[in-house]
Amino acid sequence: MRLLLLIAWLFIEIWLIATVADRFGVLTVVAILIGAAIAGGSMIQRQGFRVMFNAQAAMQRGELPTRALTEGSLGVIAGLLLLVPGLLSDILALPLLLPPLRRWLAARAETAMLRRNPDLRPPVIIEGEYRATTSTRVEILPPHRDD
Repeated sequence: MRLLLLIAWLFIEIWLIATVADRFGVLTVVAILIGAAIAGGSMIQRQGFRVMFNAQAAMQRGELPTRALTEGSLGVIAGLLLLVPGLLSDILALPLLLPPLRRWLAARAETAMLRRNPDLRPPVIIEGEYRATTSTRVEILPPHRDD
């Protein structure tokens, strides 16, 4: 099934390139493909550095850098799609270049991941006081108020 999808993808890419080259000229298609490849390489490099800095900032705040990593991964995927020669891959990469859409997709992916793996949720911290005793009797302390 995957092989069939890959073959269909390649045929669509070749058809699109031939159609656009026939309509606008071969040099235009070559310029689009080279420009997209340069933009894709730049996007991958820029997103790599941005992910590193955002993840480091999240960890310094004591948070898990899941959102930063997911958004950065979507940016890298957009860069890879631009880097791959073909017009269909370039068209699919264009929406991923928009930061609001990447944030929305990252939030959706994070929600789906947390739904599948509840262990990934942040831990619940319950603060309280205790007193060590040597007796076996359990003593319940009244709640402490800072009023």
